[in-house]
Amino acid sequence: MNDHVGGAEDRELLDALRASWEQADPVPAGLADRMIAAVAVDDLSREFALLSLVDGAQAAVRAGDERRTLQFADDDAEVLLHVSPTDGGARRIDGWSRPAVLAARLAQDDAEWAADTVGDGRFSFEGVAAGRAQVRMVVRQEEGLREVATPWFDM
Repeated sequence: MNDHVGGAEDRELLDALRASWEQADPVPAGLADRMIAAVAVDDLSREFALLSLVDGAQAAVRAGDERRTLQFADDDAEVLLHVSPTDGGARRIDGWSRPAVLAARLAQDDAEWAADTVGDGRFSFEGVAAGRAQVRMVVRQEEGLREVATPWFDM
């Protein structure tokens, strides 16, 4: 066996180089999970588990008030969305999920927003246009990561 081309000498050199980088610049904690979640949310060819609407999608909380609270649930996940108007006619969406969301995106016909996530199940979207939307999320459950999505809703 030739030790100079892909042999033991090269493996030793690469192992030493890897160890040096792991010590000088270690991988941030949680990076792998966040990357898996982000890729899963972006993978539009996959089918998502559909959460069923529990309550509140058809009526505003008060007459004439554009604020809405939507709740979706299935056997293993729940999400609560609070939609509030902002100056200029845009919307702010605050969400809470159980289990905690790792990554979330809000989709509309021609636009998509990535959520600001807190890590304890809370997430939010700023400056969303009024109209039809869907929220897609990645959550961690005992069996691993799971993709969930709300039905399309009007806001």
